[in-house]
Amino acid sequence: MIFIRSLIFNIVFFGFTAIMAFCAIPALFLGRLAGLKVINFWLAFVYLIERNIIGLDYKIIGKDNLPKDGSYIIACKHQSAWETMKLIPIFGEVLIVLKKELMDLPLWGQIGRAHV
Repeated sequence: MIFIRSLIFNIVFFGFTAIMAFCAIPALFLGRLAGLKVINFWLAFVYLIERNIIGLDYKIIGKDNLPKDGSYIIACKHQSAWETMKLIPIFGEVLIVLKKELMDLPLWGQIGRAHV
């Protein structure tokens, strides 16, 4: 059963991601807000299939201890891509610090530069 749920999740995840990547191309030319809307829509869908297909959910503990206004730093151990995908839905618009070399990746780098 686990294998089947994992297979279904991967088919839906990669299929939807491919469709979203194609549909997101216009957002590259419409600015940061349009890009964030596309990203938020994709992340909401990913959470929906995580929860409903593979039964993955999460709980936030201590978010009420964060400042209500002003900036703060969230440091992740980066043990997987999961926490990277949850930063925006949990904390809203975030500024991500990354290695300069990641901006040299084809397509990914151009998209990153367009939304900096």
